[in-house]
Formats: sequence, C-alpha cells, structure tokens
Amino acid sequence: MSVTLTPELEALIEEILATGRYADAGDVIEQAVRQLEERERRQRLQASVAEGFAAIERGEGVELTPELWEEIEREADEADRQGLPINPDVCPYTSRRSRADGAARPSGRAAVHHPTVGTSAACDLQAGPLPRV
Repeated sequence: MSVTLTPELEALIEEILATGRYADAGDVIEQAVRQLEERERRQRLQASVAEGFAAIERGEGVELTPELWEEIEREADEADRQGLPINPDVCPYTSRRSRADGAARPSGRAAVHHPTVGTSAACDLQAGPLPRV
C-alpha cells in the first residue's frame, strides 16, 4: 500500500519519531490506526450503553435474575460450541480456557442474542457473583 501524506502530517510523524518512542513511520501509523479503532469501538459501546439506559427509562428493562443469567450463559456456550463469531466489542480476547467439564470456552466476555434482553446481551464467562441491575 502506498499512502501520500500532507507535508504537515509528514512533519508531525518526523517529530514523533524524534522522540525515540517509535522505530519508524510504519510504527507511528500502526499506533495511530489502532487508537482510531479503539476510539470507534468506545463510541459504539457508549452508544449501546446509552441505548440500554433509554430502554430502561421507557420501562423496557428486564430484571437480571440468576435464571436469566444461566440462560444467557447457556446460549453463549452453545454459540461457542457452534463456532459462531463473538462480537469483538464485547469479547476482545481470543484466548480460551478449559472448564471443569473439559469443554473450552472464551475467556472475557461474549455476546449472544437473547429475545428477552434484546438483540445481544453480553455476559462474563468467568463470572463471579451475579451483578445487580
């Protein structure tokens, strides 16, 4: 790939390189693109949270009971067994860990569709105590 930079952007990259924090212009650009991706991911998550609070304000909230949590976790396990992709916004980790029954499942968080909760629900697959809603 070839990219044409404005003189101002090229000068900025040179200034950054002069600090010694990066080995070359490619490293600077790679970090900039990663930060852009992270900012966009954060914006998507903030919009999702705002949408969730708005739904609660409209009275569309669902109580997160132990039974519902278990159902969400079962759906996440089934999606994992089927090899379905997990939304990287809620499951940025790709490492896996073993469960007591020998099956593998993702560490971190997974998103599953749940008809009661909404189009997708995030659940912590290494959950400790059930969070209060």
